[in-house]
Amino acid sequence: MKKVFLYLFSLSSYLLLYSQDSLSVDYSKIQETEVSIQSNRVPLLLKETGYNTTIISQSDIKKIPGQTINDVLAYAIGIDLRQRGIGGVQADIGIQGSGFDQVLILVNGVRVTDAQTGHNSLNLPIPLEAIDRIEVMKGANARRYGLNAMAGVINIITKTLQKNQCMVNVFSGSNFEKNRSNEFYTNQGARIFASISNKSNTISSWFSSGVDQSNGYRHNSNYLTYRNIGEINFSLFKGKAKLNLLGGAVNNKFGANGFYAAPGDSNSTETLNTSLGNIKLTGLSSKLGINYYVGLGSRMNYDHYVYRNENPSYSQNFHHAQTYMPELGISGKKWNTNFAVGLEGRYESIQSSNLGSRNRSFLGAFIDVKRYFGKDFVVSGGLYYLQNSILGRKIYPGIEMNYKLNNRIQFFGNVGTGQRLPTFTDLYYIGQTNVSNPNLLPENAVSSELGFKYGFNGTFFSLSAFNRNTDNLIDWVRPNVGSKWSPINYNKNTFFGWEAKIDFPIYKPLEINFHGSYCYMNAENLGYLLYISKNALNYLRNQAVIGLDFKILKGLNANIQCRIFDRNVGQTTYKIFSGKLTYAVSQKLNTYLNFQNINNIQFAEISTVPLPSRWTMFGVAYKL
Repeated sequence: MKKVFLYLFSLSSYLLLYSQDSLSVDYSKIQETEVSIQSNRVPLLLKETGYNTTIISQSDIKKIPGQTINDVLAYAIGIDLRQRGIGGVQADIGIQGSGFDQVLILVNGVRVTDAQTGHNSLNLPIPLEAIDRIEVMKGANARRYGLNAMAGVINIITKTLQKNQCMVNVFSGSNFEKNRSNEFYTNQGARIFASISNKSNTISSWFSSGVDQSNGYRHNSNYLTYRNIGEINFSLFKGKAKLNLLGGAVNNKFGANGFYAAPGDSNSTETLNTSLGNIKLTGLSSKLGINYYVGLGSRMNYDHYVYRNENPSYSQNFHHAQTYMPELGISGKKWNTNFAVGLEGRYESIQSSNLGSRNRSFLGAFIDVKRYFGKDFVVSGGLYYLQNSILGRKIYPGIEMNYKLNNRIQFFGNVGTGQRLPTFTDLYYIGQTNVSNPNLLPENAVSSELGFKYGFNGTFFSLSAFNRNTDNLIDWVRPNVGSKWSPINYNKNTFFGWEAKIDFPIYKPLEINFHGSYCYMNAENLGYLLYISKNALNYLRNQAVIGLDFKILKGLNANIQCRIFDRNVGQTTYKIFSGKLTYAVSQKLNTYLNFQNINNIQFAEISTVPLPSRWTMFGVAYKL
């Protein structure tokens, strides 16, 4: 398989690189490269970054056969999304071989990563209709994003709308198999998304509300999820300042068969209630010539886990976690150099029947600069200072560069540092099959990546090689099958590999487009000869995503996807075919049909949780 992809991408790059110069177009005009990466640092365009960055656009999201953020991320190369069910119930996410606690999750640049456990980080209230794009930045990047940006960052950017509209989306699906009560396994849901603004657009807002439910696809896999979120923007001082308010909540109750303590947890249930909020003031001081921002983010999480639903008193856990994140900073430009400096804090606390009452706080400061050397060479760098009682005082530097050789080809590279602290679960959790380790040390990483991108007349190609050296890697292990899992620190290990991606139009009159991507991963010195590993060894050794989208008739479009996975341990290789048909009945009415696991294979991304067989879903979206 690897040789096939090597040949495909080598041949594609050869043909592209030696195209006639007379057909050259300006690479900077390609849509993907004009996207501005959102953060509270120096403004950075995608075409300027030295990191391996993927933008999942709104049009990409509409083509993918899925209903949740989890479904969308599952098609991104280099991302290992290990789901425990359908409907976005729960998933662990890794990047380029990382664990699920080593990836920083942001919403509009605000951290929403869970301090209790990374299992909860993707429990988000955001529907696909409210997303403008998803930014995936791979590699250790603490100098820019601070805490927990050890293997990569995923930033979910919501829409900013300035027109009045309302859309209703209803859907229903099934695998057409029956449960013990002789009923078909089904899921169904409905969402409403609306936006409104005043005539002068000085006030704009949107909100979304939805419900998704299922009786499952196997024993005790049912769920009921409510998602509500809204945003309002105020333009102040004649447009010189902007006040943004964002708030949302997700209430998620589901069967947790096999999630944490198989096989004894076949009747386990879990309830997660997560809320997030952010208030942010941004503006421009014309006298000083600088931009400023002041913000306060928060995340609350309630987690109730019952080991045996038929007898809750036997074993159950209650967790109440709170996180507050104040921040402020300024940015500007001087002597052809962009700069940003700022301060940010983070306070985490938890009250738990199992973990006890805990809290910790962090103070961070950063400096970020971007320098142009001529028109074609951009260097960005900086450092992040972090202080807390566990780490003491630490400085995390990083640098990235981007060089545009011509209108088609650019090279990029970076060296970054990152860290992540043990979660409260790592440190203190004691359960039916687990025991904690309060002496865990924080993880540290130094990563690097080097690659190039090529753009020509709608075609895009990229190739890069990456390396991540990790110290004190945390993994849950046990010496033998009969023992309990416990987290330990590995001394030193290395993750390395390469990624390639190509997109090109096959036949423009029918809008036939090909998308292909491949990631190879390997690791060294993980200590697997001494322990059975729960997480670190089960990375994706080979991953490929191949897609084709095309127009069948006017208003009728199709998308076909094939995902190929080869894990380092467990199930060797599996291929999953999925697809989506969309039909625009009118400008207001759209219908769609999703097909998941068309080839109907049996597979699991978490070894104890088999995922659904072939699943079909029909939906209708109507704009009022």
